[in-house]
Amino acid sequence: MNQIEAIKARHSVRKYSDKSITKETKAIINQEIDKANVASGLNIQLIVDDPAVFKSFIPAFGRFKGVNNYIALVGRATADNYEKAGYYGARLAIIAQMEGLNTCFVMSSCKADRSVASIGVGEAILAVIAIGYGETQGKAHKSKELSQLGTGSSDWFKAGLELAALAPTGLNKQNFYIAETGEQAYITMNNPKNMNYVDLGIVKYHFEVGAKKDKSVWKETVVISSKRRGH
Repeated sequence: MNQIEAIKARHSVRKYSDKSITKETKAIINQEIDKANVASGLNIQLIVDDPAVFKSFIPAFGRFKGVNNYIALVGRATADNYEKAGYYGARLAIIAQMEGLNTCFVMSSCKADRSVASIGVGEAILAVIAIGYGETQGKAHKSKELSQLGTGSSDWFKAGLELAALAPTGLNKQNFYIAETGEQAYITMNNPKNMNYVDLGIVKYHFEVGAKKDKSVWKETVVISSKRRGH
């Protein structure tokens, strides 16, 4: 399974079995985390056998069950780091899917203050990714029409937008718009909240995988505070 196949197969999963993540799989995930930390400057950690973060928590959106493992996306609470948490978290979620695991991004649907993750001075848990063997493989989220999410005619752009549409976003709002401009693209994000910056990073990574481009594909990122679309 490659990354494109993994993105298409991956769905958010909130209910997990008690099967332990194998030693070999943990080693692969930790190796990818090390790479992400070097590239991002974050302090991402795989935490296993720590059910307290999700225990006895009744979220407003989607109930969790059996979550004993998670990836803690740790760093200083800046807009740039929230975006990095989404970007590198997206890659880790895709790698996890390739290794037969299931995942779910979480911002507020857990008790992060109970985490045993190592948090440095000035750092915070920006988001977490529930990870493990799901009771099911989840199901596809409802998506807006591609024409509502972006505009462009190149094959690479269309392929990128297709995978961006599959990106998990907070409350499934898909609060972004991507437009082709020459050999690059720009992306607009509405409402500069922490959750939306995480979403921005996830969407960017999905788009890059689909378009088979790297970060240089982005000409500009536009953040607006109104509810009006930036196009």
